[in-house]
Amino acid sequence: MIKKFKIISFIGALALVLSACSGEQEANTEEKGKTNEVEKKQEEKQEKQTEQNAVDKSDTVSKDEDIQKEIEKEKGVSQVSLIVTEDSGGFVIVDFEVDSNINKEQAKQIADKYAKKLKEKYKDLQVDVQARKSGETIAQVTLK
Repeated sequence: MIKKFKIISFIGALALVLSACSGEQEANTEEKGKTNEVEKKQEEKQEKQTEQNAVDKSDTVSKDEDIQKEIEKEKGVSQVSLIVTEDSGGFVIVDFEVDSNINKEQAKQIADKYAKKLKEKYKDLQVDVQARKSGETIAQVTLK
């Protein structure tokens, strides 16, 4: 009787271990299937973008380093970002940081000067020039 109990217990334990292992394999197989589905969807998405001749925005953005360097030389200007983009009708966007000793009127004068200069050069584009002090906009000039 004890022998039968040991044999039945052993068979039961073995069955339990085998079922756990097969469940793990099924989970791994299922996970691999999901990964393949995600990869297929990503490939399809990339193919659709290629088919639609999606525009790489880096091709439509440029810089005007000459004017950017001019603005950087202005007294009280510490940092300048100037971007020329053809997206959405075209823009020239300038952000510059001024030192703490520059007031709003001085920042506005610099912004006006370069907004006009950029508008002459880029007649068909909208020009937006912003002066910032400690990250806050203190002057902005927009010419359409």
